[in-house]
Amino acid sequence: MVEVREAGAPDAEQWIHLRHGLWPAHTVEELSKDVHAFFNRGTPLVAAVFLAWHKNEAIGFLELSVRPYVPGAASLPAPFVEGWFVDAEWRRRGVGRMLLKAAEDWARGRGYRQLGSDADVENVLGAAAHKAAGFREVETIRCFIKDLDIAP
Repeated sequence: MVEVREAGAPDAEQWIHLRHGLWPAHTVEELSKDVHAFFNRGTPLVAAVFLAWHKNEAIGFLELSVRPYVPGAASLPAPFVEGWFVDAEWRRRGVGRMLLKAAEDWARGRGYRQLGSDADVENVLGAAAHKAAGFREVETIRCFIKDLDIAP
């Protein structure tokens, strides 16, 4: 049996572990900063966090922010899925949908009518998961950066 609930301070370490599963290029220390800020003083990067539990183990999470701009949103600000992850062994079993439902309920309860999210252009599985969950694609972009030499 899987249960989804909002994260509390005692859940910090398990949440950090799941974040590292989604964003392995970041160090645990980097990922911990947002988590501890969320519980200590709040952060605009995270408005709500939902964890999926099986027994006493967190097996998935979904982080929501409220962004001043969300592509395709009819009214702003709007909640935005910043991170959505389920451990590989639990995928395709409805856990992601359970997390998303908790986020939708949170958003509806605060008067929001839409929920935004994104996936990297190359993330075909992530895009498919979003579409299967009822999201519609509204924009595709590629972002670029150019390093500028600093004059001596």
